[in-house]
Amino acid sequence: MKYNEVENIIKKAFEAFPIHWAFGNEQFKEMLKEMNTTIDNVVSIGAGGYILEKDVKKYINLLKWAKNFRKKARKSEEYIVEMFRTELDNHEYGYTRDVTEALDALGLTLETINSDPKLLKGFELALAEYKEL
Repeated sequence: MKYNEVENIIKKAFEAFPIHWAFGNEQFKEMLKEMNTTIDNVVSIGAGGYILEKDVKKYINLLKWAKNFRKKARKSEEYIVEMFRTELDNHEYGYTRDVTEALDALGLTLETINSDPKLLKGFELALAEYKEL
């Protein structure tokens, strides 16, 4: 499976999950009305996202599923190269020659990549495409 396919499947799963968003007191009050609940029944997931307390275990399971789905996909060299290529492009590596933002988006460090032969090979193959630019 390709990187973008995996990410789209994960994106759809998160979009289907009942996460509500509020960025300020007024939006928070409106969100509680829309959810038909009180502050005692919601949990922050960060970045302005809120879920019902009763859905916390389901949300944790969704996070675990997404992590495992990506981990399984990373067994393919094609996936790994496309993963790095996509995020390097998304974070304008071609202009900046800085891998930091791309690696942050993937939740990876250079140390992690260097300690995993498959990741290292895929990273090197993706970077090699930029040497001709």
